[in-house]
Amino acid sequence: MESKKMALLALVFLGFGAGLRAQGPIRAWMDHRQQERRERAQYLVNGASLGLIQVRDYATSPLLFSGPGAGLRFGGEAFSPSSRVVLATDLWFGSLSTRENPDSDTDQNMAVHTLTHWGRLWRATELPWKSQLMLGYAADLLWNARVNQKYGNAAFNYEVLGSLGLSASASRDWSRPDKTVSLWFLDFPLKARRRMLAFELNLPLASASMRPSYVSIFDFTDGDASLGEAALREWGGPGRMFRLNTQLEYYHFFQNGNAIRLAHTWDGYRLNFDLNPVQAVGSFLSFSLLLRLDND
Repeated sequence: MESKKMALLALVFLGFGAGLRAQGPIRAWMDHRQQERRERAQYLVNGASLGLIQVRDYATSPLLFSGPGAGLRFGGEAFSPSSRVVLATDLWFGSLSTRENPDSDTDQNMAVHTLTHWGRLWRATELPWKSQLMLGYAADLLWNARVNQKYGNAAFNYEVLGSLGLSASASRDWSRPDKTVSLWFLDFPLKARRRMLAFELNLPLASASMRPSYVSIFDFTDGDASLGEAALREWGGPGRMFRLNTQLEYYHFFQNGNAIRLAHTWDGYRLNFDLNPVQAVGSFLSFSLLLRLDND
């Protein structure tokens, strides 16, 4: 009996010692996270964009519809030397037509494209030329809708897509120190500027999608089916969708803590439903103003 007590007491002390040893790495990790939060600059993002939208929806027409679009961007971003967090929504509107008959009423669609993006990146490794590679994850919710009253019961069609995947960003610090540029006998002083150029790739690995049935709002086998009943028959799993999102970004930071963002965003997807596959591409140039929230 005495030996059992001694063994139990020894196990308790061993566990206590292991816990003490584990506190070191845990405490170091918590201190690193707190330091990262202190160094992270937080911004409110507002912007506008112009670009091109292309859609081919076999539920209504095998033709490719394309046209100009304009959009708004709002959300938030946060930067630190070793991490980046983004939560933003892009809302795009467009008027689409076909090349075969661009002036026909039946070949003109109004399109709405909404993308909400949540992403986190951490520094993975340093690269040459003051560059770095960041890796992380991204979660997206996309809603794409088209309206054409000439299509009757297929006048309104849409897709809802959700995805979770990997995100990678290669960025280069393009900052400029204080310097003077001489031109003949004239000297032009240039103040220091913080600038950054980045390319981001988002590749979904898991996804789910939903859209109305074959002839859009109504089920073609049951003309009295409601929107909800028709939509629920067209759920798509991970194998149904392929999607790719890229962003080429330029950031210019000002001395007051604010910044501007110039970017080109390309987003494309294809839903491989059996009877009504759909594919869409958006290519936009955007300008955003970043207002720093934690500026002292």
